[in-house]
Amino acid sequence: MVATDCFIMIGIGGFLLPIIMIGIGGFLLLIAPVFFVWARRQESGLDRGLMHRRDLREYITRWPPRIDPLPLHVGGWLCIALGVGLVALGGAL
Repeated sequence: MVATDCFIMIGIGGFLLPIIMIGIGGFLLLIAPVFFVWARRQESGLDRGLMHRRDLREYITRWPPRIDPLPLHVGGWLCIALGVGLVALGGAL
C-alpha cells in the first residue's frame, strides 16, 4: 500500500515538474527585458546628470547613489540563459 502511494506521488510530480520548469523559465524570459530597460535608463540618467551640471560633483562623489548598469545587463543575460534552458528542459521532459 505504501509503495503504491509512492508511485502515485512520483507520477504526479513527474507531470508537474515540466510545467513548473516551463513556468519559471517563462517568467525569467519575461523579466529579462525589464533588466535591460532599467540598465538603459540608469545609463541615460547618469549621462544626462553629468551633461546638465556645471561641476562633476555627482560623478566624483557618487552622490546620489545609483545602481551600476553593468550588473543589470549581466542579470538580464542570465535571466535569458536560464529561462531558455528551463523552457527547453521542461519541454523535453
